[in-house]
Amino acid sequence: SKVVTTACWSYDGCQLLFTIEGEAKVYQLSLNPVGEPMAATPRARPIISLEGHPDGISGEVSMMEWEKNCQRLAIAFKHPSTLIAVFATKIKPLFDIKPLVFLRGPSSPEAMKFCEDQSDGGILTVCWSTGQVQHIPMHFEVAAGDRSVVLSRSAVGEISGDFSNESPAQSRVY
Repeated sequence: SKVVTTACWSYDGCQLLFTIEGEAKVYQLSLNPVGEPMAATPRARPIISLEGHPDGISGEVSMMEWEKNCQRLAIAFKHPSTLIAVFATKIKPLFDIKPLVFLRGPSSPEAMKFCEDQSDGGILTVCWSTGQVQHIPMHFEVAAGDRSVVLSRSAVGEISGDFSNESPAQSRVY
């Protein structure tokens, strides 16, 4: 038997994302809304493979956090990884998922949570194993019907390196 290690529901209760012990994949299970009959037995399908990516971006998942509007999914990897992968997600009319950004922190993430009441995006709060707590602002930028995440210069600089050649007002789109 397989053991589920992390799981998160969509706001409408029709999508379940989960991971299984010993596998570097995220699975999706689609269900009908409550009260609607199922045409067939629901089957989980792998939607993300987290194996064999460059720069050590791979491995089993330790945590998953889905933002309340189901527009961003943050995935942390098992120790000793210092990475968090952030994906853009859409659940209607059809489920879709795309990678947005990989965040490299000062140590392994121990906990993470999206702030629930942000009208223009969200804030991902990460608690690192060093004891540092970091708030990473993510704002939506709508361009040609697509949504991208804009991370503030200070957040990106703290997470992934020195951006001393950039002006303080600049942002990076990932």
